[in-house]
Amino acid sequence: MSSNKIIIIICILTFIVLILSIIKTNSFFGIKNPNNRVFIKGNLIFRANLNIKGDRNYRVLDIGTLKNPFYKNPPRFKFKVNKELILKSDKIKVEELKKICNDITDPNEFDKRWPDGAERIHCGPYAFIVSNDVVWNFYTEFLANPVDKSEVLSIGNINTEKMYFFPLSQEQIIQVFGEPERIEEYFSW
Repeated sequence: MSSNKIIIIICILTFIVLILSIIKTNSFFGIKNPNNRVFIKGNLIFRANLNIKGDRNYRVLDIGTLKNPFYKNPPRFKFKVNKELILKSDKIKVEELKKICNDITDPNEFDKRWPDGAERIHCGPYAFIVSNDVVWNFYTEFLANPVDKSEVLSIGNINTEKMYFFPLSQEQIIQVFGEPERIEEYFSW
C-alpha cells in the first residue's frame, strides 16, 4: 500500500472520529445544539425540554404578560382543575377562582413585574396572577412527581370532549390552540 493511500485512510478515520465525538457531545467547538423549544401564539408560550426522549416534551404553559395580559386575549381552551371540575379559559372569573382555590400569595414578593395589589391564586397544578378582578397570567408546569397525586394536569380544545394529559406533544398543542405563530429553539444550561 502506498503512503498516499495510508494518509487518505488516516484522514478518513480522523474525520469519522471527529463526527462521532460531535454527535456524542452534542456540540461542535463549544456550540451546543438546542435543548429547548418554544411554541408561541399571541400571548401563549408553551415550553418543551428537548432532552426528554419522545414527542411529549412540552411541559410548561405560560399565558399572559404585563404588556399582553391573559384577560385581553385569552386563548380558548379548557382545563381540568381537579377530578370533577373543568373550567373554560374564556369564562374564568376571579371570584370563582377564589372560592375553589384557597392558596393565595403575593406574586411580587420575588418578581416585581405585576401590578401593585396583584395576587397569585394557586389552584391545583395551576397558578393565576389576578388584579382588579381580571386574570393577568395563567401558568402551569408538569412535575414528574407532584406532591398532590390527585392533581390532574390536562387541557383540551374548548369545542371537543378530548383532554390531553401533560406533558404534551406539539401535535396535541396544535389540536388545542391551533398552529403556532412561530417556534423557537435555543440552548440553556
